[in-house]
Amino acid sequence: MMVRIFKTGTGSAKSAINYLMGNNDHTGQPRSVPPELLHGSPSMFQLVSNGTSRKHKYVSGAISFRDTEKPNAAQIQKIMDAFKASFLPGLKDCDNYADAWIAHRDKGNLELHFVVAGTEMQTGRQLNIHPPGKRNIEHFQAYTQVMNQAMGYNQVTPDPLKVALSEFEAKSQAGKQSRRVKTLLAKELHGHIVSGRIADRDELITHLEDNYGEVTRVGNDYISIRLPGSAKAKRLMGPLFQEGADYQQLVEQHKKAQQPQKLTAEEYTQAKATLEKLTLERAEYFAKRYKKKTTFKRTIRRKGGVKGQPETMPNLPAQKPTEPVKTASKPALPVTMPSEADVATVASTQAKQADHGAVARGAAPSHTAKESEGSSAVQFASIPTTSVTAIGMEMQLGSLANLVSKLMVKARTTTNTMYYEVLNAQIIKLQYQMAQLSLNLEAEKVRASLDASQVADKGKPKI
Repeated sequence: MMVRIFKTGTGSAKSAINYLMGNNDHTGQPRSVPPELLHGSPSMFQLVSNGTSRKHKYVSGAISFRDTEKPNAAQIQKIMDAFKASFLPGLKDCDNYADAWIAHRDKGNLELHFVVAGTEMQTGRQLNIHPPGKRNIEHFQAYTQVMNQAMGYNQVTPDPLKVALSEFEAKSQAGKQSRRVKTLLAKELHGHIVSGRIADRDELITHLEDNYGEVTRVGNDYISIRLPGSAKAKRLMGPLFQEGADYQQLVEQHKKAQQPQKLTAEEYTQAKATLEKLTLERAEYFAKRYKKKTTFKRTIRRKGGVKGQPETMPNLPAQKPTEPVKTASKPALPVTMPSEADVATVASTQAKQADHGAVARGAAPSHTAKESEGSSAVQFASIPTTSVTAIGMEMQLGSLANLVSKLMVKARTTTNTMYYEVLNAQIIKLQYQMAQLSLNLEAEKVRASLDASQVADKGKPKI
């Protein structure tokens, strides 16, 4: 098995879900086996991904298996759990992040496609499971090595004599011609390099110019060549085209890649140590980056054990269960979602504060509300309401809280899974709005309080 991260994530999340869950493949042909949703909520993923103005909205990738690698239901679940424990350590599903996992089996092998929204749900900050840098590459390599060894699969050993293909060339129907040209070129170069007729990069450049066309540019890790009859040059990338490449060493690596590879006991121990170290580093980074910071009074309930502690890497089962992978059932409501009682308390508190503001202005209160002690709902009693804007925000919060309460009742009583997901997505969206409005309300109250203090200070004699 191997993990691939696609160069996508800047467009609409809806397009990604439509492709992954669609009945047609990337060529437009009907899939022989329909996609299967294994985990997550596509609607929640779309909502969180499209709720940001950042360029990069989500990360998309796939865990691909060879034709001979056929993990069973329990093993598939363990692989997904291990992935999230490695690259989303310390974060909770539906609490901190939104994802979806879809199985594709129409190519004869299994591909576990995954999408992860690029926003941490509690803070609204960017969440990137595949950041640039050498450490991240080592992290994914260590995960792949450990899982392949634990599953009894051969290790993935890249062939350094292959020409790298872009995602467009590898998957798109429009890139078929370019893929064909590069594949034929790589096959011809392969024979010359293995036989020793091309001994280094300089001889490779000379061979390309003498036999294929004009070499238009030579970079540190690529060579661009314009083939006869082609308006644009093609960029050739891979270890073969890198500056300073040792062709003799590449040939040895090529021969080694043709043989099934397993890690030695020492290599496996080292891979596990690397995976644990990099996972812990990421967990500590997440704990620091997504730490909740508040200036208003509220109760924070910590979940998920010790802060910054990554989840334990699950052990793979020794035997293969026979049950098939089941389509994801109706998901549970997010753990951060308040109960109807808490939502009602929010509405009551906001309405009561609005009445206090109305009394301060000399108006009659609209209604009375019972005091709520020890509630986990957001409270702003420590700061008096002196701004008309703040009062409007409080009333809006009350309205949103009532709406969330009604939607939650519908979500808990419906038996329609698709309708449940729609309701669930609407609830999450409203909770985002309430959280943002609460922050704005706090800032407005502080501003109004400072303005009132300045007005009062103007009437005092200066000493």
